[in-house]
Amino acid sequence: MEISCRNCKTKNIVEIIDLGKMPIAHRLLTSTDDEVSLYPRVLHWCQSCGLGQIVAPIDPGLLYMDYNYCFSSWKNEPHIPGEIRIILENMMVESCFDIGCNEGVFLNALKLQGVSVLFGLEPNKITSQMARDRGFTVYTELLSE
Repeated sequence: MEISCRNCKTKNIVEIIDLGKMPIAHRLLTSTDDEVSLYPRVLHWCQSCGLGQIVAPIDPGLLYMDYNYCFSSWKNEPHIPGEIRIILENMMVESCFDIGCNEGVFLNALKLQGVSVLFGLEPNKITSQMARDRGFTVYTELLSE
């Protein structure tokens, strides 16, 4: 397979490390009879533009649509207050569209700071519903044109 840089499109790309075939990390098994799908994890580097990259990524629909647990609300996210402070200090924010909003943790933090028009995009049906349950409008799909 001839590969090109995902950024500059040159063919001046080299393999850095091949981790072999691995399962999707957040695809938890529900039964000991579940089949585990494995995918190649190879990191490349472009000698032209310097971008480190996975040139053959897992299909986003497969990767994000059906994971079966939450990423955000179970853990402390100490970066959120600082990010919101920087945003609010540098611009007037009346609305926010959070791409990959998970359960709406960031949207909720913005709401608590007075931002009133809040939307999210989250491809996973479980976490997008959790954000909706918090009162947010969330589109359950992948980002597209």
